[in-house]
Amino acid sequence: MTPKNLGVRALLAIAFATAMMAVVISGAFQYWGMVRIDHVAKGLRRGDTALANAAEDMREDVLELRRYEKDVFMNIGADELVRQYREKWDRAFAGLRYDLERAHRADSALPDAQLQQVTEQMAAYRAAFAHIYDSISNGTIRTTQQANEEMSPFKVSVRDAESLLVEISDNARDRQPLLGPAVVAQEIGLVASFLSFLALTFLFVACVRRLPAVSHA
Repeated sequence: MTPKNLGVRALLAIAFATAMMAVVISGAFQYWGMVRIDHVAKGLRRGDTALANAAEDMREDVLELRRYEKDVFMNIGADELVRQYREKWDRAFAGLRYDLERAHRADSALPDAQLQQVTEQMAAYRAAFAHIYDSISNGTIRTTQQANEEMSPFKVSVRDAESLLVEISDNARDRQPLLGPAVVAQEIGLVASFLSFLALTFLFVACVRRLPAVSHA
């Protein structure tokens, strides 16, 4: 049955039903999309995304610590440079502590044992570096080679911490909510709204054509 065979009331009923169906479909997709976006936003603040970001920042902190450690060892004999690089090392370690707190605050499925392991590994590294720095300051260690030999047993702890941070970050990224489905839902809602507009326009035109023509005196 075509619109030409239908009365105005039938066309209006179809138009109303189409509008209601479009509102329900579009609203459902829009609502689901907004819920998904809110879930992603919460993940950025406190969830797995926040954990992944914190773990990746901690990896950067560790790289800075290693770089300033090498700068200290390479400049043995230049007391002022050694002191300056030690200050930079301390600031980098403060950044590591801050990022570690961020990781602990994240609402994630990550066991605290993993973060505790990173904490212990970096604490051992810090104690070793502080001891070697004191030895450099009092003249017990006088060459870069001596400093590296003293630090060598503790480099394993740093590498293990870096590997664990990579694992933490990768696992958190795998668990984090994706924004893609939310965007698709919003697009589907917009398409449904556009198609319903076209359908309603078609039915409205059909209704107008079915109305009796108005005669003029």
